[in-house]
Amino acid sequence: MNLEYTPAQHAFRAEIRAWLAEHVPREPLLSFDTEQGFAQHRAWERTLHSGCWSMVTWPRELGGRGCDLIEWLIFEEEYWRADAPMRVNQNGIFLLGPTLMDFGTEAQKARFLPAMAAGEHVWAQAWSEPNAGSDMAAIRASAIRQGDEYILNGQKIWSTRAVWADWLFGLFRSDPQSVRHHGLSFLMVPLSTPGITVRPIRQLNGHTGFAEIFFDDVRVPVDNRLAGEGLGWQVAMATAGFERGLMLRSPARFQRTAEALRDLYLAHRADADSDPSLRDRVCSAWMDAQAYACPPTPRRAVCKKAAISVRSRVPTRCSGRSSICACITSRWRFSARARRLCRARQDNMRRSVTGSTASCFPRLDRSMRAPTRSSAISSPNGCWVCRAHKACTKAV
Repeated sequence: MNLEYTPAQHAFRAEIRAWLAEHVPREPLLSFDTEQGFAQHRAWERTLHSGCWSMVTWPRELGGRGCDLIEWLIFEEEYWRADAPMRVNQNGIFLLGPTLMDFGTEAQKARFLPAMAAGEHVWAQAWSEPNAGSDMAAIRASAIRQGDEYILNGQKIWSTRAVWADWLFGLFRSDPQSVRHHGLSFLMVPLSTPGITVRPIRQLNGHTGFAEIFFDDVRVPVDNRLAGEGLGWQVAMATAGFERGLMLRSPARFQRTAEALRDLYLAHRADADSDPSLRDRVCSAWMDAQAYACPPTPRRAVCKKAAISVRSRVPTRCSGRSSICACITSRWRFSARARRLCRARQDNMRRSVTGSTASCFPRLDRSMRAPTRSSAISSPNGCWVCRAHKACTKAV
């Protein structure tokens, strides 16, 4: 087993590092929960696409670069190393994009995916309703078919990115006689459609990262439905799986945060070492990030446990030990069970390769390994992580 990067992979790392050094904004962008910040992040998406870096694992014909999964890992490491901006279109590229790969027609893929990769269409989620929050099966917003169109009525709430987004995707009840998980359809709707009203929800910080959406006899073509009528629940569960999956919660994201935390500790070590337990917690956070990068089985539950916004909240300056304590206790949260799971899987992986839990080697998550020959044949979409690129079968 060759665990070293190839010359081509080293060259790929050098290429992305040089490109990011030239193009990453020198000053942090404003929050994409503000109008100006949203525009800045949309411009960044277009910049990424101009270098063919927007969705590196997607096929070239759909706006990607055709990278395998090892190259994706390298890209992520360099992207977070460069402190590049967060992705404003993550609803599209990380959630809807893979869902389209699985359930969309060829016409739908050609219509939506290149525009998504280019940053031309930014997407919002439309799941929750006033009486259907975490219980999506209680959805009541209706989509009644009339000929080649659906007529939408109802309300969505807590819709992420909807204030300035271009499109939304979500579940609507297409069979008015159905109950719970049945009779739901997954629709993609332009937010500029007549009859749609978007009402921003102002948060405590004054930003409007969420919105209410009202539908009053909104006409949507049947061609905007993903998969068959009444199959929306299956599609939505696949989308929810991607939300808990690898690409939205990249290991490099947490490793970069852990490095920032370590540097913060070292910069204030004289003060911080007055409390020996603080050093232990810094080490534990760093080890958690490394363990998160290498459990050998699909780890959606662990992904969900991780603090997904920790990177943006680690302070770059602090007055001393108290700030580091606050950073660790409230901004880096793995549950004890998640930490044990990570470490147990890490030990199992090491034992399977080296016969010992003490050896170190480049980490590769089983969820990122290539499909077996049989799984590649049975899965027309190739790799189940990126849902797009059959060349992933040569990744390992």
